[in-house]
Amino acid sequence: MTVPPFDGDQPSRAVCPPGSPCHEAQAGVQPDSAVSDLDDLGVVQRLLLATDGTLTHILEAYIGERVRLVKLHQHLVTDPAERVASQLNDGERGLRRVILLRGSGSDITFVYADSLVLLDRLPPLVADGLLESEVPIGKLLWRCRAETFREITDVWERHDAGTAAHFGLGASDSLVSRKYQIVADGRPIAIITETFPKVAFPRPGAPERLR
Repeated sequence: MTVPPFDGDQPSRAVCPPGSPCHEAQAGVQPDSAVSDLDDLGVVQRLLLATDGTLTHILEAYIGERVRLVKLHQHLVTDPAERVASQLNDGERGLRRVILLRGSGSDITFVYADSLVLLDRLPPLVADGLLESEVPIGKLLWRCRAETFREITDVWERHDAGTAAHFGLGASDSLVSRKYQIVADGRPIAIITETFPKVAFPRPGAPERLR
């Protein structure tokens, strides 16, 4: 699998709602166009774009099944050019991780996520979990009760055939992405871009007990 540079996604059309954390970062975006784009989104897509909580928990509550993580690609960042592009300090370990979030029973893909995680800034249990398990970073942080917050820096609409294929969509189908950083102790510990279809999510079945 060929993985594009981490920061290669460029916004094509902003969908940030006025007043949201990411709206002021959208230089030159007119509020009317942002509102118009937002009106085309499903309710869940709006929640996922705006939430500063754990996306996995919100998604599970809506679809009524547990979410499982599927790793598409994962590697430690060692290439000098990639380390510079990722703004890693000398000796600091960076983990590049590309994953899907799928329904555990339905096998429907709901989210595509591309992340850079600064392993040495994480609690050891979280760092080990990222390297060795199939658990999303949000759940790992929640399990160890790490005090963090998410700062949304960008939201946009995009068309990308390779990413759309993971959702069973075509090149002309619209996707929406949000980019944010997870911050702990005043420092970023992860930079994440999450992408999902602009159309409404299916609801695979009746709610089940989530653990």
